[in-house]
Amino acid sequence: EAYKKSFGPVVFDTIYIGGGTPSMLSAGQMGRIIEAAGSLFTIMGGAEVTIEMNPDDLLSEKLYGFRGAGVTRIVLGIQSSILNIRKTLGRRGINCTEDHLKLFFSVPGIVKCLDFIGGIPGQSESHIDEDFTIIERFRPEHLSFYMLSVEEGTPLSSRIRPDNEFEEHQRRIWEHAIGRLKNMGYRHYEISNFALNGFESRHNMKYWNFRPYLGAGPGAHSFFNGSRFSNPPSLRDYMKPGVFNRVTDCRGADQLLVEFIMTSLRRLEGFTADEYRRVSGCPMPRVVIKIMEDKLSEKLINYENGRYCLTANGIFLADRIIYDLAEPFL
Repeated sequence: EAYKKSFGPVVFDTIYIGGGTPSMLSAGQMGRIIEAAGSLFTIMGGAEVTIEMNPDDLLSEKLYGFRGAGVTRIVLGIQSSILNIRKTLGRRGINCTEDHLKLFFSVPGIVKCLDFIGGIPGQSESHIDEDFTIIERFRPEHLSFYMLSVEEGTPLSSRIRPDNEFEEHQRRIWEHAIGRLKNMGYRHYEISNFALNGFESRHNMKYWNFRPYLGAGPGAHSFFNGSRFSNPPSLRDYMKPGVFNRVTDCRGADQLLVEFIMTSLRRLEGFTADEYRRVSGCPMPRVVIKIMEDKLSEKLINYENGRYCLTANGIFLADRIIYDLAEPFL
């Protein structure tokens, strides 16, 4: 309601409900959220309506109820189908059993998306092959394959210490997985995302392409009318009666450049200098072009038809490359 008061009538072609665990909601609750969005704004016909789902919540009444509420796309967080690997991650809950998967893939009218995590200590190429038998059998339209990231100060960091051996292990798993997915006919369109033709995530592409979006919920971020802002992070502040306060993110040209590099290089098609000029109104800084040229000579970046994009080796080292490009502006 606060957004409608601020921005008036707006037309949306995607809705994304997640992260967290929105599949804990009942079908009726999910329907109320989608209905509320449609009552305040115009939701286009054929809109992509996505929710994230845990294997624990795979129940027939929920799947059919979510579809009836307007959901068109479900992202199922498998992570790994192998119990010992899930224990390494500290993941609770039920593995995706044969019955779970049969039920999930039997529901018509829903685009099926699976999430996996690779590079986990103890995980082998044969474990990836075992996970990917699910893909071979059921042919989900979309896949995400994320490499395990160990952040300092997290419970995971007390059990896993990244070192050279850890990185070499991750590279082996990564190269094996993307080779398998390519051979199965999936298009690698973003660093961690793969799709059958026509089933790329329309919603996530908005983030990578600097398209506007509105975020609802505590701590949610938005990019609208050329401005970035966020909601209060605490539920108490978010629910306070009266004026709905938003925090505006006042970004200068340097921060815009960093964000452009971070998002645009994640796309396998990369970006052009003209695309940066359209977003920022400024030419690409010379220091960035110089670093790009260094990465070209190291065969980490390609330059073809005016587009900069990561090489196969560059994709694996993307975080490091993006940091090198952004460092002069941090």
